[in-house]
Amino acid sequence: MRGEVKRIHVPFDGMDKKLVIPVYQRNYDWTKKQCARLFDDIEEVARTNRESHFFGSVVGNPEDSFTWVVIDGQQRLTTVSVLILALVHAVRDGEVEEPTPGLTQKLMNNYLLVSDSGEQKFKLKPIKDDQDSYSRLFGDPAYFNEGSNLTANYSYFRERLRETVLDADQLWNQGISRLEVMHLDLEPKDDPQRIFETLNSTGLALKESDKIRNLVLMGLPHREQELVYEKFWNAMEKNVEFRTDSFIRWFLTAQTSKTPKESEVFEAFKVFVAKSPKTPSEIVEELHQFSTYAKALAHCATGYSAVDRRLKTSNRVIGDVVKPFLWLTYRDLKAGIISEEDFASMLAIIETYVFRRVIASVASNSLNKTFATAYSELRKQRRNDEPYSDILAYMLLSRGHSGRFPADEEFVQAFRTRDAYHMKSTYRQYLFHVLERGHSKDVADIAAYIESGELTIEHIMPQTLSNAWRDDLGPEADEIHRTWVNRIANLTVTGYNSQYSNSSFAIKKEMPGGFSESPYVINNYVKAQTSWGLDQLTSRANELDSRALELWPLPQTDFTPVREVLQSEPLGEDTDFAGVEVSAVEIGGAKTPVQTWTDVLSVVLRALLEADRDGVLTAAKDEAMLAVDGDRSTMPGNARIREIDPALGARVNSSTPQKVALIRRVCEAIEFNPDDIVLFVRNPSAPLRQRDDAASENGADTDASPNPYLDIVALLPLIDEVEGSGLDPAETAELREQLTTALAPHLPTNHQVVLGEQSLEEFLASHPVASLNATEILACLKVFHLEAQMMGGGYLHRRITGGEIGPLLRRLGDAEQDS
Repeated sequence: MRGEVKRIHVPFDGMDKKLVIPVYQRNYDWTKKQCARLFDDIEEVARTNRESHFFGSVVGNPEDSFTWVVIDGQQRLTTVSVLILALVHAVRDGEVEEPTPGLTQKLMNNYLLVSDSGEQKFKLKPIKDDQDSYSRLFGDPAYFNEGSNLTANYSYFRERLRETVLDADQLWNQGISRLEVMHLDLEPKDDPQRIFETLNSTGLALKESDKIRNLVLMGLPHREQELVYEKFWNAMEKNVEFRTDSFIRWFLTAQTSKTPKESEVFEAFKVFVAKSPKTPSEIVEELHQFSTYAKALAHCATGYSAVDRRLKTSNRVIGDVVKPFLWLTYRDLKAGIISEEDFASMLAIIETYVFRRVIASVASNSLNKTFATAYSELRKQRRNDEPYSDILAYMLLSRGHSGRFPADEEFVQAFRTRDAYHMKSTYRQYLFHVLERGHSKDVADIAAYIESGELTIEHIMPQTLSNAWRDDLGPEADEIHRTWVNRIANLTVTGYNSQYSNSSFAIKKEMPGGFSESPYVINNYVKAQTSWGLDQLTSRANELDSRALELWPLPQTDFTPVREVLQSEPLGEDTDFAGVEVSAVEIGGAKTPVQTWTDVLSVVLRALLEADRDGVLTAAKDEAMLAVDGDRSTMPGNARIREIDPALGARVNSSTPQKVALIRRVCEAIEFNPDDIVLFVRNPSAPLRQRDDAASENGADTDASPNPYLDIVALLPLIDEVEGSGLDPAETAELREQLTTALAPHLPTNHQVVLGEQSLEEFLASHPVASLNATEILACLKVFHLEAQMMGGGYLHRRITGGEIGPLLRRLGDAEQDS
């Protein structure tokens, strides 16, 4: 950049000079507070006859001789332009004296208008949402946009100009024109995006979506910026009702199967763009496409009647974490890959899954991970044209621990005993809506009536017992009340809550608008009773239990997977993972294959050291399972140590629950969320192929690694789950990168000699994979590696999904033991 201090009007100089605020900038947001400070400064400069007043910096990119694209400083330049316009109009209307005739006309011609207007009449061109408001300021006040900051600030300046004692000459020559800025022009070698980020690292923080908009639009030519912004970006923001940060976060989840933290959406998006083969314009177009999915699903306006009807109920309970999965499967619905009935069935399954977990108070922390990877898992499972809903049912029913689908017994027990009155309001509205209407096509929206207050939740047995109620309930009144008052059996809906108060049951039933006159199905049982006590509460609880099982049924499926797909499970705070087989661990966005829980311990501790080295080493000093700087004084004599780092060792002949507990304690010590450590495990109901737990507890050497190719073999479970699937190359990109990295240190230099100067096809035709030794296997893999380098990632993708790589890795796991 080159720059120097110049007067504020210099950027405007030149009759044909145009200042363009690019569409990636945020809207004009200066308020009366900043304008008041500016006007006060101008009056002081003029009154004290100071030569100058520094007004910050402006940065621009000279796109050509007549166009200056504003990179930074748009707030200052726009505000000064509005102030000049207000001064011109104040003189025109006789509110400010003009000692030098024609001054304000010169200001208008030189600093506000372009002589040969062409497409741009005004010298300053704000971004789209501000441009219309700005142009209106030049015309009839009757057409001003009073909702705009630009209009509000113009009006404020007009007010101050009416009050000032300064004339137009003083305001301009001794005030406004003496404002100075550091004027910087970008040079060809400068990176506009990096400079913009640096300049905006202080002050009013940019939203994540602001930075993303800048990233994808800044590198485009000016005209293309405007086209992409107007056609795709601006339309996208309107579709998601300007909740753009949240939308892009879930868009990234749909694209990558990983959910970034809210504060790290921009950084995650930069990584996504860097890895994507698409151009910035194509990525913005895809964002817009997904925003149409988001709008259709959020507003129950997909055009599929069965889907829209189900969404009107489901949207009240399923939450944001399900969005990535629904967007992707809705895309498949629109593409004709699945049917309307299949999609509606998926909604019903998800609705039941989420609500059963709410009722059973299952921690929701795993839902994010479950649905972030659900579409990818479903695609790996589907080998033919099985309904998505059948596969989804299998996937959710197969989950264990914190991801489980509560079975009927757990659900019913929780449904009849939990405090339904103090549930989160949206869940409570949903609960009574479904209990009343079921999934009927009837348009009555009970949840909306409750939300608006037209209907309220009524305690049949009141929250405060009167003497009459105590008499009716008998000697156990307090115990019955304490146990049942907020349970579902004692709750209903009514529009007459205030009249009911804590009246006796007989009065509540027979009064005008009482239970006997209630039009609601949920009150049918109550209508038939002559008294209300423990027997009625128990009987109604049984009735509602049965209805709940009908309304939120456990799904049934005959789907049987060809190959098992790994399930994601956050480490969390309670599951001990005893007997669970783990195949990979993800922390900090990096997914690492593992074979044992000892590997998990190593990977996680190494990552935690990178996150907070001092904190981990400090915590380790008080841990009996960790050794700092070789100090093993707290460990038993048979302790086996794996070196995590030159300064840290960990005892590994311990049980899985002990390892998991250790990781959680270290996380707590350094305030690292254990939910951000994701384990990829086998279906808990499947037979285990590994159990290092028992061996560890008995002191076996779980740290031994007899096979030198375990880093390659560890990838086998990840290879297994994609073999034979219809995944796209983008969906195996991470796996291919891991495989290439693992192979690199082991690939031979003389693979042609090993293969007898034969082609790979010729060699394998005469040498069954089951007969190969490790050297021959690595030679075969070297051929795949070289061909992938020449033919691109799609080649290796086809070899993995086509089942050619897996058998070699399986044999590699056995070959070293055979030799």
